[in-house]
Amino acid sequence: MNKIIKQILDENIDDIIKHRRHIHQNPETGWNENETSKYIFNILQSYGLAPEYLTPTGVSVEIKSTNNSQKTIAFRADIDALPFPELSDLPFKSTNPNASHLCGHDVHTAIVLGVAKILSELQAKDMLQNNIKLIFQPAEELIPGGAEHMIDTTDFLNGVDEIYALHVEPKLDVGKIGLRIGAITSATDVINVTLNGKGGHTSRPYLAGDMLYALGKVITDLPAIYQRHFDYRSVVNITWGAVKAGLTPNAIPSKAKLKGTLRTPDLDAWKMAPDVIPNFISQIVAPYEITADVEYIIGDPPVVNTADETNKIRKYATDLIGDENIVESEQSLGGEDFAWYLRKVKGSMLRLGVHTPGGNAYDLHRGDLVIDEKAIPLAIELFANIAID
Repeated sequence: MNKIIKQILDENIDDIIKHRRHIHQNPETGWNENETSKYIFNILQSYGLAPEYLTPTGVSVEIKSTNNSQKTIAFRADIDALPFPELSDLPFKSTNPNASHLCGHDVHTAIVLGVAKILSELQAKDMLQNNIKLIFQPAEELIPGGAEHMIDTTDFLNGVDEIYALHVEPKLDVGKIGLRIGAITSATDVINVTLNGKGGHTSRPYLAGDMLYALGKVITDLPAIYQRHFDYRSVVNITWGAVKAGLTPNAIPSKAKLKGTLRTPDLDAWKMAPDVIPNFISQIVAPYEITADVEYIIGDPPVVNTADETNKIRKYATDLIGDENIVESEQSLGGEDFAWYLRKVKGSMLRLGVHTPGGNAYDLHRGDLVIDEKAIPLAIELFANIAID
């Protein structure tokens, strides 16, 4: 069977790479993936499959076993892009100045499309032993994200016994994958803060609320205060990503905005945060005659990989690339809404090496990220073998 998978893959890999480049060149952000989902839908139809739209911009398809199997294995790809420009010199770089696939979702999508092609041909040959469900999920980058929406509003997970996903890893060379039993990502929430006070002239700060000083204190003090409430071995990361305050050098503004994330692998710290962080911020700014409105958005829990499914990936990866190319993945502080699927169904997410050995170093969400496409056929072959397990 492995030889048949490899043959089908070799015959179609050029088209799969074209699909990846088309999606990369035409990125769309979360809940706006209208053309992306149409493109995916049409490709699946061209494979002789019967895809369905999952409102508003998701796509799923079921590929039935030819032996009346009761087992269903699912694979998930995320399809949304990030809301900022691409800075690479790729010939297929983003044509949308306000969006870019700098988290590798175009690669994830192309891989699952490749799996769909192989399994559709195995089905046509009466060689498909399991029922397969594929989901192309929107809005992974948003909090709350598309996974919760797909689970709550569709029947996609009904009957699913196992589910798998992957994420590109630019710090890992092509030809290698990272696995981890248990939590492989961390909980991730969003903190939006609006500070309000009495504005004024910078020559008379005593007549105004000290907005900018208060803002600076929130930026620096909140992470320290929150961390002090836990065992020092716990990891809680509060990092600010957006600050907006004032327009001119000689006016104290009456309003300021601050946006950031809280990330932690510590579930106790995560559960405590929504209740205590607004209070901490209010206490920080009170001495400066400033008030705070805090919007705390609960995001994703950690992705917790189950042992049997992670070991199944290891089994097939060992056959394909050798045990020496399988590394123990660390638990990152990154968030991933694949976590919500794993709260319902057992499964596993792997990290796919996409760094060209000896090439430039990159990271996710970086404007000049370049992914080595040699990783794509490896991932397709791996997932296809898991599908026919």
